[in-house]
Amino acid sequence: MSYKETYKWDPETGKAMAILTDTNTGKTFLGEAICHPDDKEYMSEYTGIDIADMRARLNILRDIRDSDIKPQLKVVKHLYCNMKTSKLYNPKSYEAKIVRRQYYFLQKDLKTIQDLIDEYKTYIKSRGNVSAILDKNK
Repeated sequence: MSYKETYKWDPETGKAMAILTDTNTGKTFLGEAICHPDDKEYMSEYTGIDIADMRARLNILRDIRDSDIKPQLKVVKHLYCNMKTSKLYNPKSYEAKIVRRQYYFLQKDLKTIQDLIDEYKTYIKSRGNVSAILDKNK
């Protein structure tokens, strides 16, 4: 997937926006970061845009998880459960192996995306209150 990236920064309000538009589907994902009033003296365009970009990418990952992987996983799981209840089910058959493999791949993809979402959230939180971190180091 490729995305058209647009970034906006307002130095007066300390607001940064990242707009990522999927060039194939036209879906738009928005990320926003607003500087905390206590951090105004440390305000940076780069940091604001970086956090806004991460939030937009977080929205992309959530969209992939919720609209692509979870529905596919549900369908494959339903198919496999129906296959298992059949009297003619053979776990060693080519079809059963393919469906099982697809199910495990989708589960792995779901876990990978969830791990990425957790990493992004941790990163955004770590960039959180800059003044508290800097004051602590003084």
